[in-house]
Amino acid sequence: MFIRFAEACGYSKDELDRVEPTPETQAFLDWRELLMYQRSWLELYACQGFCLEGTANERMARIVTGLTQHYGFDRNSEDIRYWTLHMGVDEEHMKVGPLAVERYALTDHQQAEVRASVQKTLDQFWLAFDGIKRAFVDKDPLYARWRNGN
Repeated sequence: MFIRFAEACGYSKDELDRVEPTPETQAFLDWRELLMYQRSWLELYACQGFCLEGTANERMARIVTGLTQHYGFDRNSEDIRYWTLHMGVDEEHMKVGPLAVERYALTDHQQAEVRASVQKTLDQFWLAFDGIKRAFVDKDPLYARWRNGN
């Protein structure tokens, strides 16, 4: 669905495959990989539920509003289904994190690990957006390479 959206914006799958993440986005991706493979399942579920899917609905709604009001997309178009679908699905997905924490984060140690991982995930997530803003909104000269696709 995201590839269809990108194609509707004029980008090919090959172009998407060649995109290099900003350093902040790469740090977030690296943290996600570490979380998946080197941390407990409980930390992963908590971070996914509280930080990513738990914050998605409003973010996706804003993206859809921007796409329809400023870029001419139709709200019901399959071209933006990636965004509209996540608005509803993530409402359900976000419930898994709190449920897992409530049920399985029983010790002080487990609770401390979950809190630390959730905070790190939120920090990394918002830093990724900060990098995107610096590169594409502020047009910081240090990010010219990402704007120019080099």
